[in-house]
This record gives sequence, structure tokens and C-alpha cells, in this order.
Amino acid sequence: MVVKILVVTIALLTAAHGLMRAQTVAQGDEVRVAKYDDGMTSGIYAYVRSFGGIIDRIDDDGITFSQRDPAVVWACISGSLVVVYLYDSGLVGQDNAVRIRYRFDDQAVSPTQSWEKLPVPKAQMEMLATMLAGADPAEIESNPMFQAMMAAGSLGAWMPADSVESFLTAANSAEQVTFQVTDPLDGETFTDVFSLTGFSKALETLRGSCTSR
Repeated sequence: MVVKILVVTIALLTAAHGLMRAQTVAQGDEVRVAKYDDGMTSGIYAYVRSFGGIIDRIDDDGITFSQRDPAVVWACISGSLVVVYLYDSGLVGQDNAVRIRYRFDDQAVSPTQSWEKLPVPKAQMEMLATMLAGADPAEIESNPMFQAMMAAGSLGAWMPADSVESFLTAANSAEQVTFQVTDPLDGETFTDVFSLTGFSKALETLRGSCTSR
């Protein structure tokens, strides 16, 4: 039951991130509190989108900005606060995990951690199943293409539970946090900077919501 709640809630948070894309970029530079409710599960979460846009490359042709729209999400799930980094790009990972490290302001960089990737959205699972319609279930599970596409389908990962409280404490007194995610298989790396303006108030609201459940 707990696993199901986690999957449903994270799916909602991921969907909510999709809605964030429709909002103006100006709303991305401050931590905000929002609500989710699918009729069965409800609650509140806090999020912040990437700070100042994401530069994809700088060369003789100028500066190209990435189409990615990363975010950091904080939420109360099953009575505990969780931290999710939506890097908004399909990374295959290894053993369903990617490598992540972060840095508050100009402090020392955290040790590299292995973060479990988020569940693949239901819509993508249905699409892949349709593509492989008629195939034997056992063959689907062992199909390299299916495995690769499923592995790359997740666009984010969540922080190990034993690191959450120390992260929240540090975030509470910092101005910004920089995340870096690396795919262990091919070394593909993304680095994103997020403002923590408004985080303290958002965290207070989240803790209140979490203790009242």
C-alpha cells in the first residue's frame, strides 16, 4: 500500500511539473507551495524551477538554451518529507539509479550519492505496451529496447531518506542550491541552479501538513 501511495503521489508531482511549464519563467525563481488532489490522494508540496534558464551550449553561433525545465520538489509522503530532483531528461541510469551531488551557495560540494529514479509515468508505460502489442509478456520484459526505453522514461530521482533532514537544514539557511546529475552508464551530466528564496516559509508549511496527517 505504501509503495502504491508513493507511486501515485510522485506521478501527481510529475504531472504537476508538466503544468508548471505553462507558467511564466518569472515564477521559477522562488520556492512555491501548491496543492495536488486526484480525488483519492491529496496534499501539498513545494517546488522551485531552475534559476535563470538552462544553457545547453556556448559556441561561435551564440548561446543555446536547453528545452529542459528542471525543478526541485519537496513533499510529505506517508508521513515523511521527501526531496525530488526533476532533471527533466531521460537518463538510463544503472540499477534504476543515477548519481547526484549538490552544493549550497559556495559551500563544499556534497559527496556523490546514488538516487533511485522516479516511477515511469503511466502514459509512457501504456505507449510502450502498445508499441509491443502482441508480444509475449516474458519477451517484453527481456526486450532490450523496452528495457532501455523504460529505464530512460523517468525524468527525475528522489533523495535517500537518510539524507533528507540534513539537506533541509542546510537549505533553510542557504540562498541557492546547485544540483548535478550524472548517468553512470555514459557519463551524461546536467547541472542546474535553483533559488531557495521562500524556502523557509514553504518548509514550515510542509512540516505542518506532514505532522497533521
